[in-house]
This record gives sequence, structure tokens and C-alpha cells, in this order.
Amino acid sequence: MSDYFIILINNKKYIIRRPTSDILYRAQLVYENILSKHKFNDWMGENECINHLVNIGKWTLAGDQKMGEIEKFIEDQKVLLYQSAIQADKVRPIRKQLLQAKQFLNKLHEVKYSLHSFTLRGFAQFAQQQYILGKTIYQEEQRLTDMSLKLLDQIKIKMCDFIVSSAEFRELARTDPWRSYWGMTDNPFSSHVVDLDHDKRTLMTYSKMYDNIYENPDCPSEQVINDDDMLDGWMIVQRRERQEKKQEKQSDNVVGNLSAKYQNSNEIFLPAQSKEQIGQVDKMNTVKSKMVRKQRQQMIDKQGRVGVGKLPDEVMALQSKSNEELKNRL
Repeated sequence: MSDYFIILINNKKYIIRRPTSDILYRAQLVYENILSKHKFNDWMGENECINHLVNIGKWTLAGDQKMGEIEKFIEDQKVLLYQSAIQADKVRPIRKQLLQAKQFLNKLHEVKYSLHSFTLRGFAQFAQQQYILGKTIYQEEQRLTDMSLKLLDQIKIKMCDFIVSSAEFRELARTDPWRSYWGMTDNPFSSHVVDLDHDKRTLMTYSKMYDNIYENPDCPSEQVINDDDMLDGWMIVQRRERQEKKQEKQSDNVVGNLSAKYQNSNEIFLPAQSKEQIGQVDKMNTVKSKMVRKQRQQMIDKQGRVGVGKLPDEVMALQSKSNEELKNRL
């Protein structure tokens, strides 16, 4: 995590220093000043960008919903990958589907935000980046103050080679020698925490994440920890379990506030006045309850009208009750 890196363009050496907190602060002021100064100018809005993409056939009005579905699919595949960790024959096809879904999601992101540079925020971000570059490019010990746009573009392209990916950060955070340095102190860098650049803060964040994982009573195996997608799957399972327990507690609190005659009921109908309330009530259902509701809806969609006694869960409950009574007689 050097404070600078070197770029060669046309046999000339350029030193790119990481921006100080003061430079970043002033760059933010540039960004905010542009937003304030040009807010009444004729810029494309985010909705206009989406509508234009829809009109030229690059996007659909259901695009955001599609992205949400793919994100959920990616989460589910990571969980499946984690649960199949010791089954090599299952891991390969899951990993293939996961990769394809990630690539498709990235393409959707690229299309959705392809016109972002034509918005006011896009222009302000461009100016902010140009300001930072103008304050951090050196030749020898001399900061360059007069550069062509062509040179700036060439430097930005070369800088992409120095971008550290999430996978690289995670590998650094969980392996030596960094892991040993991290174990000796909460901040192995000489700078104060507030002066750390993005890369250093990111590395420390991942390091703390692995600390929490190793300290977890249900810490996964090294195989899972060393596989980013499997580990994501484990964390998703942990998160979903916490959410389910929280929802069950909320449900118990709601039921506890009802009169005694309702507290032992299999089903309780709660009126909702808005979509937000509908979502809150829905979250109170356990995974089992949601499965029962899904099975009922599938049968109703297929047959139209169904008596209560013919519902799948009611049939199973009656069978279980009959089997228990038969068992007690014998």
C-alpha cells in the first residue's frame, strides 16, 4: 500500500501520489460547488436517462426489478455453493452459474448508468476527479500544473492497472505477511485513521471482517474462508438466520399484545393500510409459514376454489393427527 505509484507513458515517468485528506476535502468542495452553481441548467436527469435508454431499446421499465432478481439469485447461488462445499461434483456447475449471473449483472449496471456522465452529478464527479489528478501527478519532485486532456486520459487509463479488486483485498487481509502485521496492532500504518486513503481503509475493513469470522462460534472451515463466494454464502446464511429470529421476536411481541383468545391461533389476520405495512406483516411470517402460503396459492391458482380441508397443509395436519391417534390406540 504505497503512497505513490509510477506510470510510464511514451517513455516518460509520471509519479501518481495518493491524495491527502486536504486534497480530497477540496475536491469535494469542487463537486458541491458545481452542483449548486449549475443546478438550474439544462442537464439530463436520472429519470430522463432511463427513459432515453428505454426509447432506444437499451433498457426496459422492468430493468430495476430484473437487477433485483439477479442479485437475489446470486445470493442464493452463494448459499448453495457454501452448502455444497464438500461436494465437488456440485460446486463446478454452481460456480459457473454464479459467474454468468455476475457478468450479466455487471452488463446491466453498465447499460443503466451509461448516460450518467450527461447528468449534473456525472459532470460534477468528472470535475472532482480532474481536480484530484491535477494535484497528485508529478515528474520527479515537480507537480505538473499544465497537462493536456489527452495526457490526463492516458494517465487515467494506466491507473486502472493499479486498482485493487475486492478479491485481492480479501486475499491480502486473510494471509501473511499482512495478517501477522494486523495481529500486532489495530493500525499497522503510520498515518492516523482519518488520513488513511481508500485502499488502506478497505484493507483494514476486510481484516476486521475476518477477525469477526474467526471469533464466531460457528466459524466455517478454512476451505470456506479461503473461497470468497463460499464465505459470502456462509455470511448470507448467518444474516438470514438473524433476520428470521428478529422477525419471530417481532411476531411474538405482536401476538403477545393480542387478547388471549388469539394467541394460540394457527393464523392471525392483521389489516395493513399501506404497502410498507404489508411488507412488515409479511416479514412476520416464518419460512415455514411462507412455504404453506405458497403451496396454498399454487393449489388455488390451479383449481380455482379449494375448501379449507383440501389445502395441502391441512391435509398433512389431519394425517398426522390420525396417525398419532392410531399410534395411541395400539
